Amino acid sequence: MGGATRADAMEAGKAWVGPGAKPITNGNGEIIGYSSQDALRAFRLQYKPKEGRVRANFTENTLNERTNGKKEVKNVHVDIMEE
Repeated sequence: MGGATRADAMEAGKAWVGPGAKPITNGNGEIIGYSSQDALRAFRLQYKPKEGRVRANFTENTLNERTNGKKEVKNVHVDIMEE
């Protein structure tokens, strides 16, 4: 979908998940993304070793009330450009 700086991607990710979002952290405690309050939207930075780059991942799910399961409806990637 294009490219963005890490800072711009983090700002867009916070807006994507909305108020009350919970941070997503890596093994070192660094915030790498956010999950929306209802857990249906998420944003995270991912290192793609085969491609040698970091990508921002924006996802959206719907909730199936009958099964209480989630179904992914959007999954968009943005390449992170080094600042």
